[in-house]
Amino acid sequence: MERPAGGLPRDTGRVTSSSFEDKGELFRRIQTRLTAHPYAPIHREVELLRTVLGGVYLRNAVELQVLLNRAGTDTAFALELMRSDGGPELAEEFGDSVQQRLHNYLAGEYSLVQHVHIIANNRAKKLQLGSRSLAAAWDAKKREIPPPPEYAFMKDLRRYTQHMSLPVAVNSMSWSRESVDGPTMSHGVYLDAELLRNWSGEKSWTAGVRAFLKEWQRIDLRVVVQKDIEYTSSLNIWFYNSFAAAVQPLLDDYNELQAEFEAVRTGVTQDEARIVLKQRAKTVAYPKPPPSQ
Repeated sequence: MERPAGGLPRDTGRVTSSSFEDKGELFRRIQTRLTAHPYAPIHREVELLRTVLGGVYLRNAVELQVLLNRAGTDTAFALELMRSDGGPELAEEFGDSVQQRLHNYLAGEYSLVQHVHIIANNRAKKLQLGSRSLAAAWDAKKREIPPPPEYAFMKDLRRYTQHMSLPVAVNSMSWSRESVDGPTMSHGVYLDAELLRNWSGEKSWTAGVRAFLKEWQRIDLRVVVQKDIEYTSSLNIWFYNSFAAAVQPLLDDYNELQAEFEAVRTGVTQDEARIVLKQRAKTVAYPKPPPSQ
């Protein structure tokens, strides 16, 4: 059976070769075609975006949520944090964990936004999503879902941690008599809005965030983070899924080459190689929104 230039026979039979050198030559040819394929550089971009979105940002988001939700919903734990007998060590450890997770979250969000910005201003202009470019679709999506004030606050808060200091986050518990059912208790982790407002200078709060800070004496970090996560995760997961959809035709052709590569490497049929590749794809953790808290 004749081989087409640069590849294997387009059938489902097992790869055969008259010599070890023959098989090695096939192996090298397919490797060359994979490297030169137009999807190859895009593949790296898709995988890096999946990592920075799912493996970094969303993971940091969930880790921060877990701490803030416990402080805001677990009354017994909140009381333990406020106790004087044995509480200081627990409160200090919890406070350090909140600062660590908050710092990781802000840094991860910045990396994600910058990563998407680079793709949207370069690769996305050359890709089609339906009747328009991916870049145009992305701009339309951002107009469709305007950012909440909490998103702008968290964006500025990252600059605050970079140019000023870590924000002072305190555990607080209070009683309210306004409820018709009697006194109610609220507790959680809060930021001092007045202390934050004291940051001034060229790199300080943007006008919208400064107005946001004026509305509060203290800021419930759990509420602000939750709203920021909802906006950032939904918007950027949309971009990831749309990016993947726009490059799907190239990916299909690239996967065929990968099946040829696996067939030569392992000696199985191309059909068997396709099955192996599909099974591998099922094990990949694709980004999805964290559960609402």
